[in-house]
Amino acid sequence: MPTIIRLLLVLLLFASTAFGQEARQYAFRHLTTASGLASNLVNGAVQDRDGYLWVATLNGLQRYDGFNFLLFTHQPGSLSSLPANSIASLFADKQQQLWVITHNNDIGIFDTRKFRFRRALVQGLPPQTYFSAKYLFNGGDGNLYLHEANRRIFRYDSVRNRFVPADQLLPEPAGWQVNKIVWDNQRKCYWATADSALLQFTPANRKLQVHGYNGTGYPKTAMRPTAGPYMGVHAGSNGVVSFFTWAAGTGMPVVHQFLPEQNRHSSFLIGPALDMRYHEINMFYEQRNGRQWIGGNPLLIEMADSGTKLLPVANGSNSNQNIRFDRANGLFEDREGNLWISTDNGLFYFNPDAQLFETYGLLRPGGSAKEGPVQTVLETADRIFVGCWGVGLYCYDKKWNPLPVPKALLSFADNGLVWDLHQHSRTGKIWLAMQNGELHIYDPVKETKTTIKPPEFNGRTIRQVAEDDWGNLWFGTQGGHLVKWEYKRGGSESSGYKLVMQTGLVHKIEAHKGFVWVATSGHGLLQVAAQTDALVRTYGERGRMATRISSGSPSDIIVYNDSTLVVLAGSINIINLKKGTVQQLGTAQGVLPSNSAVSGRRDAQGILWVGMANGLCRVNLQQRTHTFYDRRDGISYDNFPLASAFGLSDGRMVFVTDHNFVVFNPEKASATGTPHQPQLTGLTVGDQSLLLDSLRNEERLVLPYHKNSLSFAFSSLHFAPGNKLQYFYQLEGLNKDWIPAGNKPEALFSYLPPGSYQLRLRTENGDGVASPEFRLFPVVIRPPFWQSWWFYSVLALIIAGAVVWFDRERMRRLRAVQQTRLQIAGNLHEELNTALHHINILSEMARIKSGQDLQQSLTYLDQISERSHNMIILMDDMIWSIDPSKDTLQDTLVRLQEFVAALQSRYEALISVAVGKKVPFLKLDMKKRHEAFVVIKELLRLAVEQGGARNVLVNMNLVKGRLVVKFYDEGVTLQGQSLHAEKKVDELRKRITAVGGELDFQVREQVLSVILMLPV
Repeated sequence: MPTIIRLLLVLLLFASTAFGQEARQYAFRHLTTASGLASNLVNGAVQDRDGYLWVATLNGLQRYDGFNFLLFTHQPGSLSSLPANSIASLFADKQQQLWVITHNNDIGIFDTRKFRFRRALVQGLPPQTYFSAKYLFNGGDGNLYLHEANRRIFRYDSVRNRFVPADQLLPEPAGWQVNKIVWDNQRKCYWATADSALLQFTPANRKLQVHGYNGTGYPKTAMRPTAGPYMGVHAGSNGVVSFFTWAAGTGMPVVHQFLPEQNRHSSFLIGPALDMRYHEINMFYEQRNGRQWIGGNPLLIEMADSGTKLLPVANGSNSNQNIRFDRANGLFEDREGNLWISTDNGLFYFNPDAQLFETYGLLRPGGSAKEGPVQTVLETADRIFVGCWGVGLYCYDKKWNPLPVPKALLSFADNGLVWDLHQHSRTGKIWLAMQNGELHIYDPVKETKTTIKPPEFNGRTIRQVAEDDWGNLWFGTQGGHLVKWEYKRGGSESSGYKLVMQTGLVHKIEAHKGFVWVATSGHGLLQVAAQTDALVRTYGERGRMATRISSGSPSDIIVYNDSTLVVLAGSINIINLKKGTVQQLGTAQGVLPSNSAVSGRRDAQGILWVGMANGLCRVNLQQRTHTFYDRRDGISYDNFPLASAFGLSDGRMVFVTDHNFVVFNPEKASATGTPHQPQLTGLTVGDQSLLLDSLRNEERLVLPYHKNSLSFAFSSLHFAPGNKLQYFYQLEGLNKDWIPAGNKPEALFSYLPPGSYQLRLRTENGDGVASPEFRLFPVVIRPPFWQSWWFYSVLALIIAGAVVWFDRERMRRLRAVQQTRLQIAGNLHEELNTALHHINILSEMARIKSGQDLQQSLTYLDQISERSHNMIILMDDMIWSIDPSKDTLQDTLVRLQEFVAALQSRYEALISVAVGKKVPFLKLDMKKRHEAFVVIKELLRLAVEQGGARNVLVNMNLVKGRLVVKFYDEGVTLQGQSLHAEKKVDELRKRITAVGGELDFQVREQVLSVILMLPV
């Protein structure tokens, strides 16, 4: 068949499938290397059992917790690390094990908790130097299968941890090459795309059917053979089997949809409908709710209405909410219904069913959307009018499909200056407030239009229209005219106008309970009586504090309930209508992220929606909490003008901008149920990350004192864009209150003091409802040894021991001094007793001889005198020694000089005493000092009195920590007294030895040499 004929047949079959008029607008989140991706080339993504998202990149495997990426790469020499950094694909099996296929043809399981890779061998697969396309799939028998495209099939043997050949899984005809295999759980069969046919194999009866094969011996159906291989098969939950081929001669893929039970087949080309040149189809994907997608290069298409309607997703500008890529490598749906698109431009994700905000451009039937400054929205019974400045009037149905503008209003459909729209409650007519003081009144029943220009407006732009309780209309102008039109039964719209007052530019008019409230520029908020037109009260930024509003130029008025009015003037001003008081709420009270509120509306739950200069805010006035939305949440233009909020009858809200308008259902944002509990996703001690899996069974974590800088990362592991949770943490043992974590949920603690700590985590939704708490096991920072109890105990024992030792030494010294003084007293007692005894004997002998031998009696009297003198000297020495004021060696030397002087005078001897410079400053205890003094005196006395020494040299010096005293004389005679002298020297040697000293006494050939050494 000629190529052109085959193409025409394909185009005819395409008639059963239609493309949507406008590309679907979704709000995408975009993750790139700037967000933490290791590479912008992403080959796939899956979610593990704990909720983490795992991403296959060109530069490694990554784990994503919603805020942070954790990277895993090949580590040379490590058998448990990844075999290569370039990850080709990921797959989560029925046991939630993560399978990794790398570009070096390795395949294995990566433990998502212990972060270890276990390679699985493929039996019978020869080594390959290039990457061979392969994928994993679950078979109908519960086994896991590996298929190399156009090659063999392998079954995983978990006991031997290897893939074994499974050639009988699909008995394709000999020589055929199978591209893709899927299991159809509805029909309990396998579908496979092969060379030029679609294979269907039912394992129960081993029946093989070939659809579209042009040969013999196989059953045929209504499928027509198409040149080129059949590829990318998918068995949908709606019963449709989809696959694609390549149209010969065009280089374009053809999408096929086949319903076997009805023998129905349709085909269509994507390229001509999308005005695309070269493009490819890479995959079919179905979400759990049955929504089906086609991904390719560069396209993403939703197959709606059982595949009969194709809705392409615009591959637009590279901005926060748009998607842009050249190649889609994978699609994956997580447990929340978020769809993740792996591309060559990073990772995109969105939630088709949970998207809160829908942005609409200005669209007419058969045309394309454009931008323009939208001013007002009016809902009627059968349509919605959108009025714009400069680009006219637009009409939509309740599903926002474009409708034609009524013929009576076509005159300014494209270039009209529409400022406000209002449908009169009594007549049903629609009033259009226009530029230059014009009013257009449209009658939808008669389909007629009346144009008037009342002089009360003075030709100024009419910005606002509102209706009071009596059907009167109130108008506000750019020039500050407040004009009233009085409704009269059967009256005319061309008359009945009255200028009530001249004020500032009118931003908003709201009528409530017999009053008309007017928000003006510079003149504050005016309260006007609707029947009497009298000004009742003015609320401004001056006056009594209780009646002040935050600005003299309020921008919007919201009737919150019968007794409460909300006025937006940068911050939120709540007016109590009964008391006339005002309460201001803004950033200081934590109710707004910035004081830039310009428009707003109350929803059915009492939540206030506030349009600001930089986003949209959901405010819970009862809980004093807020949730912020901006372009990241699907609001393509998030700078809202004054009084730009409108409501629809079904509860939806419309916020207009200078470019388009945003429509949303507030109920979708209502916090239902308990928020998700946060989980600990990372723990870093110093610069070392700890493996959380190894800590799961720990009762506590004990760290040394120098590892006291901790960082905790946490997340709810929920990725839905509308998951607006606030994170709070508290470290028991350090924090007394809950601390908000901010935009990035992590808690940093530097240099924690020793102690026991426990981390507590919780989340809160926009209504202040808290999640269950997460409590980590205690973390104990051990103190340094010098701050430990045992160290203090040892230190206390040492101090106590030292005190005891010092006390013992003090007492020992006291006892030694006491003993010395007792010894001195004992010596004194003994000397005195001996001297007195001798004196007594000599006195008696002198008395007896006094009458017999006078000369002998005089001799006895001389001895009595000498002994009395010596006794006085001895007593003086004893008393001086025990005197505490004489306890220095310097005083001892002075005392010794006095003794030497007396001895020289009495015996006409020359005694020279030389004292070293350091000797006077030596510190000797009482006993050593006393004994040294006594021994030196006795040696001198012995030498002079008994030895006849008349030229004695005495030298005293400090030598190597000892006091050395040397005596020298060359004319000593101790004959006849040698025995007495020896006894005296022995006595002195014993005394000096008792205090640790030494005494060397020698007399040779009338030369006296004495050396006395005493340790100091």
